[in-house]
Amino acid sequence: MLIEGSGGDFEVKVDGEVVWDKLRLEPRFPDRGEITAIIQQR
Repeated sequence: MLIEGSGGDFEVKVDGEVVWDKLRLEPRFPDRGEITAIIQQR
């Protein structure tokens, strides 16, 4: 699900768990394939 936001936040959740949060966990956008790798490691 994609939810429009504001303020530069980029958050990815899988089954309700945050796996990437640009503003809180990593102050950058993920590299190509990085989110996929994180999800596959779960």
